[in-house]
Amino acid sequence: RILRVETYPRTTSGTNSTWTQLAFADQWFQTLDISRFKDQGYELKFDVYQEGAFSTLLELNLYHDYGMDWGGINTQEGKWIEYSAPLDSFANWLDNPKQFVFSWLDWNAELGDVCVFYIDNIRIEKES
Repeated sequence: RILRVETYPRTTSGTNSTWTQLAFADQWFQTLDISRFKDQGYELKFDVYQEGAFSTLLELNLYHDYGMDWGGINTQEGKWIEYSAPLDSFANWLDNPKQFVFSWLDWNAELGDVCVFYIDNIRIEKES
C-alpha cells in the first residue's frame, strides 16, 4: 500500500511559516520495536513520488524525550526518489523514541491549488 498525501496552501495570511505533520499511530510504532536496530549498520529509508509541478521539502521528524531528530528530502516532479540515512544519525530517537512523523511546510496559495505526493516502502535495512 502507498500513502497518498494531498496538501493544500496555508489559509492564514502573513509571512510566518506553518507546518503540517502526519504522525504514525503508537501501535504501529510499538510493533516496529526500534530498539532492536540500535547496533550500527542500519539505514532508515523510504521512497517518495511527487505528482504535479509543486515540490516540497518532506521532513522526517523523530521525536524523543529531549526534542526531535530530523532528516528531509526535496520531492521531484514525476519521479520516485529514495530517502536514505544511517539510523545512528538519529541517536536520541533510538535511545528514547516517542513518535515517527512526516512533516511539510504549508505553502503559498499563489504557487498553485494542490500538491500531491506519495510515500512508499518505509523500511530499515542493513547497510550494504
